[in-house]
Amino acid sequence: MSSERTVIGLFRTSGEADNARNRLKTEGYSEDRIALKVLKDTAPARTAIPEELETMSLAPVFFIPGELRDLYLSSIRNGETVLTVGGLSNDDVEDVQRILLFFEPLRIDVIPKPADTA
Repeated sequence: MSSERTVIGLFRTSGEADNARNRLKTEGYSEDRIALKVLKDTAPARTAIPEELETMSLAPVFFIPGELRDLYLSSIRNGETVLTVGGLSNDDVEDVQRILLFFEPLRIDVIPKPADTA
């Protein structure tokens, strides 16, 4: 289904992201559509060079396109956690965004399903 989309939320802590995940599950979203990933337990030193940031992969949990991926990587401090919910219709996207906003994420983005996946 080409209209499937993924919602990505960036949270300050894994606890906030976990609370959001639990609420999504309570609202009927299956756990197999939800992924959590702590970006980095401890932030790189501010002297980190761009090549080091490139090696911080968010795969294989989920795909974030280039420019958006750079925005997420630049947000890394200590313990920030990404929560993704995939395979969403337009109505579900709005519902998931509403739920995530309750937990005060640093940012929320919506991306289309990558063309090269089945």
